[in-house]
Amino acid sequence: MLIIGIHNTGILSSAAAVVDGQLVFGCAEERLDRRKFSKYFPHKAIQACLSHIGATLADVDVFAIGWNPAINIGNRYRAGFSEWPAYPGARFYSNPNQLLPSLGDVNFDETLQTFSRMSGRDTRIRYVTHHLAHAANAFLLSPFPEAAVFSCDGYGERATTIWAKADRTGLKVSSEILFPHSIGSLYGTMTQFLGFRPDLDEWKVMGAAAYGDPERYEKDLRRLLSWDDQARFELDLSYFNHFSFDSSPLYTPKLEALLGPARRDGEPLDQRHYDLAAGIQRVTETYLHVALAHLHQVTACDSVCLTGGVLMNSVFN
Repeated sequence: MLIIGIHNTGILSSAAAVVDGQLVFGCAEERLDRRKFSKYFPHKAIQACLSHIGATLADVDVFAIGWNPAINIGNRYRAGFSEWPAYPGARFYSNPNQLLPSLGDVNFDETLQTFSRMSGRDTRIRYVTHHLAHAANAFLLSPFPEAAVFSCDGYGERATTIWAKADRTGLKVSSEILFPHSIGSLYGTMTQFLGFRPDLDEWKVMGAAAYGDPERYEKDLRRLLSWDDQARFELDLSYFNHFSFDSSPLYTPKLEALLGPARRDGEPLDQRHYDLAAGIQRVTETYLHVALAHLHQVTACDSVCLTGGVLMNSVFN
């Protein structure tokens, strides 16, 4: 069984080859096309995978993609995609766009497209729910026979955070948080507020946090995020604009009224900026500790797998 995994829905396109359940090769497209943060479809990375194992595209049993568009289609009616498609390939989404919202049950774990060829060998494309792809990446590459799994990022199709338990027979999600409530968006918004690029420069915020006093703004920043004893959290959306994808910035004027003016790109960093970075790092870490304590409580597992963009926070780890 040859599976080619494809990531082309985020800031860095990539591909990987899995042969008979074993990961044998993977790389980012930027390494081959020499474009930093390349978002192009990973043709070169796919070819590198195939060349490594001496295979061709025709040998691939399944192309797996870590994003399941059926969830988005099933939950939202987008009229612009619904009428007679101008491009024949658009039928692959225009017909589901008419049918899926009417089904009632819109909890799609995965989506499979099968293209039957005259040769008798099918080409299959499998769309895996984003956070399940994160969870599989973390758990299946771990040494653990059983583990608690926590995945947290900006957003998937709908979910931003999941709590789960995994063993060699499968993975069971116990709870989830849906967009626009997102720890990744919280941290990304503050990344932009501090004059950096969200979803790219969060490492600069982590570095700046080391020079700041987290207590100076911790109380104000806690207004942005609340949670209950089950670790279910909410953002105060009056401070945010991240859910309006066609608009910038990611925050509203209310956030500047709370924290003072945002830093503009190119302006020098002063102590206030370092203190804000330390504050958002403290708030993020405080919540993540709560989330993981809850996960340990509900799974009773002593091994844990952490995954998703938020868990790339090396200071927290």
